[in-house]
Amino acid sequence: MAYTSWKPDAVVAIDFGMTFTGIAYSKAPEWTKPITIQQWPGKLSAELTNKVQTAIAFDRRTGASLGWGFQCEEIRNNGKHTRDVQIEEYFKLHIDPDYQDGHESAPSPHDAQTWFWHYMRRMYIFIQDYFDGRVARWKQCKVEFVFSVPTTWKNPAMIAHVKRILKEAGFSESHNQRVNISLTEAEAAAVYAASQHYKRDDVILVCDAGGGTTDVNVLKITSDAPRTELTPLSYVEGMAVGSALIDWKMSIIIQQRLELVKHHLQGKPQEIAEQMIRGRFESFKCDFGSEASEMDEIPLPIPGMEPGHDFPGSRIRNSRMIILKEELQHLFDEQIEKILRIIDRQLEKLQHTHSQEVSYIIVSGGLGSSPYLRRRLRDRYQLEAEHLFDNVDDLQILLAPEPQLAVCHGLVMNRVQEITSEIPMYTSRRCRASYGILCREKYDPRRHAGEDVSVDEYDKKKWVDGQIHWVVKKGDPIDVSRGIRHPYRLKRPAGTELKPWRTQIVMSLLPPANLPRSFKQDQQQQRSKRDSRRASLSSNGVIKLCTIESTLMHADMVLHNTARWYHRLFCLGGADREYWLAEFQMHILIEPADLKFELVSRNGEKLAKRGQEGGGGVAVKWEALPQM
Repeated sequence: MAYTSWKPDAVVAIDFGMTFTGIAYSKAPEWTKPITIQQWPGKLSAELTNKVQTAIAFDRRTGASLGWGFQCEEIRNNGKHTRDVQIEEYFKLHIDPDYQDGHESAPSPHDAQTWFWHYMRRMYIFIQDYFDGRVARWKQCKVEFVFSVPTTWKNPAMIAHVKRILKEAGFSESHNQRVNISLTEAEAAAVYAASQHYKRDDVILVCDAGGGTTDVNVLKITSDAPRTELTPLSYVEGMAVGSALIDWKMSIIIQQRLELVKHHLQGKPQEIAEQMIRGRFESFKCDFGSEASEMDEIPLPIPGMEPGHDFPGSRIRNSRMIILKEELQHLFDEQIEKILRIIDRQLEKLQHTHSQEVSYIIVSGGLGSSPYLRRRLRDRYQLEAEHLFDNVDDLQILLAPEPQLAVCHGLVMNRVQEITSEIPMYTSRRCRASYGILCREKYDPRRHAGEDVSVDEYDKKKWVDGQIHWVVKKGDPIDVSRGIRHPYRLKRPAGTELKPWRTQIVMSLLPPANLPRSFKQDQQQQRSKRDSRRASLSSNGVIKLCTIESTLMHADMVLHNTARWYHRLFCLGGADREYWLAEFQMHILIEPADLKFELVSRNGEKLAKRGQEGGGGVAVKWEALPQM
């Protein structure tokens, strides 16, 4: 649980999206339902909108940011979007180095992270100004900023890096402000969905389909009003599927057709294609699948082209590009088929692990608002389901009340319940990955063939280093408050016992049955599969995640092999070297998008707390992220 001893006066939630970003908040002492910020720079005060564009504008010469959000729209409309000004959008997925994008113009993770910093810096300044003019003594308020992350971001080292970027952008720069990455987008959307009049023992499948990612989560409501408690029945699953990818593919189609008539255009084909996507196409896309949108052709005006031009080779009629219904449907189907495969996997897993019927599929997010997506869901899971699955007989497909606000509202609701009742909504979680500790084992010739063997200088026995003890495996249920507890026995030569102690944590996305026993075994397996230039989660092996470091005290250790007085006096042989033996527990707290570590001594004292006074603390050094 996050910050149980620190009670904020306000919770501000930020849902950073591929195309739009939302902010919601709640304040003490009332702790009302989430309130959505609807007034943004670049819009008139009377123009209310629930989200702000995820866009940042730069001066190409100096690198300084010139505007953000709807201000970028102003820059375009005023003709200031020239070769001296660049506007960056759709960069969310590229922040993660593990995201694979084969397009030659794709930004590097470093560039995407730089744009993310600039965008968040502008957002932080806006939030401070917004509340400073509306809340008395805002600068004295204790504020907790809570963020979500997409389910596709699986590497805790990467999440820790994102958290550092947020802090460097200003969040928590004041002593009374804190930043917390509290939930995945799937979990936050599920919190919001579960609050909408569902009952205890209902099993819900939440599909949060946004601009860049789609997340699926299956939960059982174990307690309802006044306090909601949710039990995950499977680990959350997501992939890069969303409405922005429909926009991107359609813009390529439009651009290719415009290239054929570029001498008749008032601008570059790429820029005009982007304008057409942001214009009337957006309205057609959002309404696609409804009765009102049942038309065979979608005419899109071409900016700057005088009426009366026909170019059949580019499907331009009277200066309008004609998009066929089948073309748009094909782009939707490409994304929706991937969503259906995720849902199918979750339902199949549920059939094997739980006997409960799924009561509802609840859709949220920008793509989740699509009438066509909901029609496809009804066709598959209501009309065809009896031939496919045994656990969806009475299933209903429902749209969340405010589908595009589900994540930011869910973030607020989750944190407010923790603050007001000290009862988390999620009392357990399903692990999204397997985590292990690099350790050594006593040598067994049958088990350790091909491994590197050494002889312990204290007990004279053969040991094998680099073995992996998998403390938790993908899909395992984890108690949120208890975490994972791993006992440790550590030997240190006399005289070196107060030097820092280190161990390495590894992770893998492999199926539990395929996890290797050692790091060496994994490296051999991966080399036989491919010639990889870097270790990554997407390579489906094991990666080193972080190094844990701590300094132990004599109170945590026992001295062994203490020589008798006559050995010391007469230097008789046979006495083994003295060493200190420490016995303690490592607690691994597995949070939605992060890992936290604690060391607990034999008498139950947390070494991290004692470390604040000069010894015994836990330091985590995350592995460096690749920057391609």
